[in-house]
Amino acid sequence: IPSFFGRNHNNIFVNSISSKIIGLSHILKKANYELIYFIGKANYSGTLSMLKVFNFDKVVDHRSIGSERDLDLFNAVKIEIKKQKKMKKPYAIFISTVDTHSPNGYYDSRMQKFVDKKKSDLEFMISSTDYLIGDLISYLNENNMTDSTSIFIFPDHLFRGKQKFISGEKVKRGLFLMTNEFNDKTDNFKDNYLYQIDLPKIIL
Repeated sequence: IPSFFGRNHNNIFVNSISSKIIGLSHILKKANYELIYFIGKANYSGTLSMLKVFNFDKVVDHRSIGSERDLDLFNAVKIEIKKQKKMKKPYAIFISTVDTHSPNGYYDSRMQKFVDKKKSDLEFMISSTDYLIGDLISYLNENNMTDSTSIFIFPDHLFRGKQKFISGEKVKRGLFLMTNEFNDKTDNFKDNYLYQIDLPKIIL
């Protein structure tokens, strides 16, 4: 993870039980990490099948949370972190957000108490996701976990479609990566265009 599997997307994993493609998850499992994936709807586009093949221990989505929305997803992540902290074992949590998805995002009126009104629903939900990420990092700080936690924030693809607030349409755009782990090895990626294939190496 991540990779590209053609027009069938992750559905190629539906009838699979294992994979010889080495991914980030295999390496983390070899280092005895528990792997937990949070996503609004795991069955979407064969994702659940892929996660099983890539050795994830637990997949948390609307079936257990009762919602596909990011606010509920992040609240569930906090509960999991609290539980994992007591276990004192290495773990990796992957959070796949959805509320900022093109073309206009998925408006959640509950976020109005945290985020000011914006010009469009999409801008509002981008601000909402930004708030939720910041709130999660604050939660890690409050629980004295920031020093022992590596955080990576990145998109899975460029934005699809055109939006007025995205300037420089003719400028080449790449993926971005935000992390608290920049060092001599990862500094080389700061000024380069990132592709999905770069991300596992940077994370490791």
